[in-house]
Amino acid sequence: MKKIILSAAILILGIGSTKAQFEIGNLSVGAGAAPSMYFAEGLGTFTTSFSAKLQYEADENFYYGDFIYSSKDFGGNANTSLVFNHINAGIGRYFVGSSDDDFSMAGKIGAGLSMYYLNDDNGGTISEVSDGSWNINGGVLATYSISDAIKLFGEVGAIVSAGTYNSQSNGTASPEFNNAYFQVGAKFRFQ
Repeated sequence: MKKIILSAAILILGIGSTKAQFEIGNLSVGAGAAPSMYFAEGLGTFTTSFSAKLQYEADENFYYGDFIYSSKDFGGNANTSLVFNHINAGIGRYFVGSSDDDFSMAGKIGAGLSMYYLNDDNGGTISEVSDGSWNINGGVLATYSISDAIKLFGEVGAIVSAGTYNSQSNGTASPEFNNAYFQVGAKFRFQ
């Protein structure tokens, strides 16, 4: 009987310590801006992207989630506007340094959802196209610590859609839309 109680106590302590492994000190939030190149509906364009980031460190790996927003008004007679949104999640691994070092580099790969909205007001004829698709994304990230809590980062990467389906009522298929970016920003790591 004593062995069963001791085994149960060890099991409960083991489960408790597993749940306690989430540490707020491994969590960081950040924001960034990026010049981006988008390709959609036969249109290639440069625009500025803004992002919000969440990252959790786990030894030499990390888990991430980010939201990227881009918009561009083309102006002129056509008065065309284009909006992109990406929601991504994935895993990364450090290959130079670690999250505790002053300088580190890591690779990351993940998946997510990409959406765009194209509004074309051409002389009173308004054409709206919206679309969404699953994506795969990846990149290389470099960070530099300016304090224990604040890190500057630079990231180069790509988001590639898995193929899209047009949400217009006629149900026609639309081409893929893809994004290449170079992003800079800052992250705050909780202490």
